[in-house]
Order: sequence, then structure tokens, then C-alpha cells
Amino acid sequence: MKIDIGIYYGPIDLLVYLVRKKEVDIFDIPIAQITEEYLDYIRKIEREDLEDAADFLLMAAILIRLKVRSLLPRTPVDEEEVKPITLMQIVGEYKKYTEIAKAFSIMEAESSKQFPRISKEEPPLEQGDVASLILAFRKLKPQEEEKLIVKRQEIPIEIIIEEIKMLLNEKKKINFLHFLREKNNVAIAVAYFFGILEIVKIGYARVEQKQSFGDIYIYAPTSRHPPSPFPQLEEDKEGVDKKI
Repeated sequence: MKIDIGIYYGPIDLLVYLVRKKEVDIFDIPIAQITEEYLDYIRKIEREDLEDAADFLLMAAILIRLKVRSLLPRTPVDEEEVKPITLMQIVGEYKKYTEIAKAFSIMEAESSKQFPRISKEEPPLEQGDVASLILAFRKLKPQEEEKLIVKRQEIPIEIIIEEIKMLLNEKKKINFLHFLREKNNVAIAVAYFFGILEIVKIGYARVEQKQSFGDIYIYAPTSRHPPSPFPQLEEDKEGVDKKI
């Protein structure tokens, strides 16, 4: 970015260089004008230029600080014992900090190669954890989802539940994600997903994951008589049977 403040026209970093070389007096720089230049620039800024804007803002803040110091009244003691901080000193310190920051960044990059960060592992799924099935369903890879055909095809949830129950009775367990990936239709895959959620919720199946990030399996119930999805109807039926 180039600035035009009357006594100088050019990039901000060159202005800093000239001040450091004592070829431009800091007190000759009109702060109001350089601030207006900054505000005009910030209105037009693109996202990739944010780093340049940060450097410009830093230098503008330094200039304002020095200008304010020059306008404040001083006592004779201040003038004799306290030397004003120059822009060259501030720029020098800023340069040191940026160099140190770069050095730390390099050290961090090298350290991460030798000692990679340990990822926070998610605990294995507990039995019957419906919420975890939802999280696993979201982990279907985008490229796998793109293979699915988007086509509206409605299947009653009752039919889906019965089909899953029959499959569990036959195979005893189902690989959750593999089972859904076999469906070549988004609507069908989602319908079967809800079917699995329903049978787990009502106790017709259980969820298990042996280890973190491992495969998730849907198992057939260990009990011969899994709980009914309609317990009230079962109670009424038992009452009728007793009367008979």
C-alpha cells in the first residue's frame, strides 16, 4: 500500500526505513492525513491483505503515540533526565519481536514433526447409544455420499424395521456404516438409518464399538423376547389372556 502525506509518497515500509535512517522527521508526518489514508485503505481491503493492514495499523499507532508525546508539556527534569522514545527504537524492537516469532514458528513446526500432537480420542460407544449412531452417520465420506442417487422413494418404516430385524436374526450383527453404504439411494439410506435408530431405541437391537474409531456394529438382542415397542398393548393382551 502507498500513502501520500505531502512530504512523502510511497509504501509504508519505505517510510519506516527513511525514518530509521533519519531522512524523514517523525514530527513532520501529519497524523490526521495518514489516519485518513488508513481508513480509506481498510474500506477497500481484501481478505488476503489483512497482514499488510496489520503492519500499517501498527506503524500508524506508533506515529500517533510519538506525536502525542511531542505535544504533551514537560518539566525541565523530564527534558534533562527522560529521553524520548524514538520511532527507530520502536521499529527496532518490533523487528526483534517479529524475528523471535518467526523463530518460534520454525521451532514449533520442527517439534510437531518429531512429537506429533496426540489427538483426543472419543470413548467407545456404549450399548444402546443412539446419539453415537447419529454422529457416525455424519462421518460418511462426501465422495461416498456423492455416489448415492438422489431419488424420492418412500418405504413404510414398519417394512424397514421388519427387514432389519430379519437380517439381524439371520446374521446376528450388522456393520452400521457398511450397511448404509450398500444403499444406492439417499432417501432409502436415510430411511434405513431411522429404522436402525428405532429398533435400537425400542430395544430390538444393541449398539457396540469395541475400540475408539473402530467399526460400529448393530447386534441382535441377547434376549429371546425383546421388549415390545407397544408395552401398553402387551399389558392389555396379558390381562385378556389371564381372563380367558
